[in-house]
Amino acid sequence: LSVCFSLSSSLSLFLSLTHPCTSFFYFFIFIVCTVQFSCCEALFYVFLLSGFSLPLNVVKEFMTVWQAESQNVTLDRASELGAWAGSSDLPEATIFTSSSLSRSSLGMGRLTLTTHRLLFNVNGTNHDLAVLEDLAIVEKYKYQDRWLWLCMPAIRFLKKGGHVSQAPYVCLKDDRDFWYDIIVEMQSGMRRARDRGYSQTIRQAAENVLAYIALIRLGYTGKPPEVPLERSAQAMLHFTNEHLPRIDKNVRDALVGRFNPSQMDANPATVECLAFTPSTSGFSGDRGRIWCGLGAAVVKAVDSVTFEVDLSIGTGNRTTCVLVVDMKVWVGSFDKTVRVINAEDGSVVSLLVGHESMITSLAVSPNGVVWSASVNGQVLGWDSKKLEKIYEINLGKVETVNGLVVHKGKLWCGCSRELHVVNIETERVEKIVTLDDHVRVTSLTICSSGKVWAGGSRVGTIAIIDPDTYRTVKKCELTGCRGVYCLLHVKDKMWAGGKNGHIYVFDVNTFELDKVLRAHTDGVRSLCQMRDGLIVSGPGSREAVVAIWDPSKFGSGKLTEDSPTN
Repeated sequence: LSVCFSLSSSLSLFLSLTHPCTSFFYFFIFIVCTVQFSCCEALFYVFLLSGFSLPLNVVKEFMTVWQAESQNVTLDRASELGAWAGSSDLPEATIFTSSSLSRSSLGMGRLTLTTHRLLFNVNGTNHDLAVLEDLAIVEKYKYQDRWLWLCMPAIRFLKKGGHVSQAPYVCLKDDRDFWYDIIVEMQSGMRRARDRGYSQTIRQAAENVLAYIALIRLGYTGKPPEVPLERSAQAMLHFTNEHLPRIDKNVRDALVGRFNPSQMDANPATVECLAFTPSTSGFSGDRGRIWCGLGAAVVKAVDSVTFEVDLSIGTGNRTTCVLVVDMKVWVGSFDKTVRVINAEDGSVVSLLVGHESMITSLAVSPNGVVWSASVNGQVLGWDSKKLEKIYEINLGKVETVNGLVVHKGKLWCGCSRELHVVNIETERVEKIVTLDDHVRVTSLTICSSGKVWAGGSRVGTIAIIDPDTYRTVKKCELTGCRGVYCLLHVKDKMWAGGKNGHIYVFDVNTFELDKVLRAHTDGVRSLCQMRDGLIVSGPGSREAVVAIWDPSKFGSGKLTEDSPTN
């Protein structure tokens, strides 16, 4: 970081004489090294709103204030709180800021905000005003002194189930709006973390608050900046201004966790494919890893408990499919190769070549043969032990191949509006099953009853085919789905990821729609099963946040599109 800052300072001073936008270079070198990219992006728009010709001295002032605020978070302000700072009740609480001496319902003291609580210090004694998550209302109002008949700007805090007459208040005068903004932002971040099972949201809200405080402090310096930073600082309050669809209570209970595999990357990436490797002795803390194949030409291994990225392996081009065989992770990508990765240390055991086009699908036979397919209709079979090619099948002239399924010595290949059934022994296409014109196969799987399920793009249709008669026994129409990206069979359920961000759960015996899970804001591109029967779903790049589901917490009864939300 020291080298980065030194280089950025030297280069900025040199360029400041020749280019009017130099301050943005200096600014971004600082924040990219300091915060995650989502906060960096928000800061960019804040300064953009303030005017593009941002003076270099303003940028330097902001950086100075930001560093001071960040350092004070864990040093000066922590020591001011005495016993609270080292309390085991606040192991993860970050202390942001303290108010000036203010009047409150508890007496004269100072209000302090952490990531989780509101504290009020009176004569060295700390009072716990509220846990942010327990607050029902944070309200601006005017406190009227009954003796002096003065009205003072104040905030009061009403807890859930509490009466307004018992709500504590703090008179903050000119700082009231500032305190209201940062409290509501942290509260909104905590609510989103709770509702959507995404704990990293609290960290994001904390960084938003820190940046907001730094911008406001910059506006309060002795020499006002040449741009209206106070007004544009409101753009940093992302969760306060965010309006997300409400999640059904039953769905919220089953949503046990979330993580973003591209959290620290410059751009969010589509989660193209998912797989899970179980725990082994001494590996990943005996908890297993979730393997996320991203559209950004990388596959990341994420700890299944902490959701921290353990490994990151480049794939040369867009990652399209991932498969686990004997604790080795097979990864196909658009660079026409299949990488075989050691699941323990992430080393690439072998790079398999032979495809003439982009790889789209992977599957494994009961005898351990791994199959890979490319868009030109080329299907290769690999010995999973020796990592050698033992089969090569050409499907002829097809638009693409999306989905492979092995069943009773036959290889089913999804080829746009057709299913090509290959006899593995003869390596020839034995049957071509033609589907409806509006069904273009994007995913293929087989359930415990032996039926082949084919999900279609463009429209929300799933075709269920009898592999013995090759006839379609059922078509499931999903209104408003716009297409099915992926299918996953688990026990007696079939999970389908829709382009509209919904997950559809079917009963494989009756073919009836059992549940619709609405939690993603982008199309569900991938699904997999992990430890303890949990299900993992990965969305497109507009969201990029992976969700973890516990089917045992859905409860009884159906939960469909017509079910009311709470």
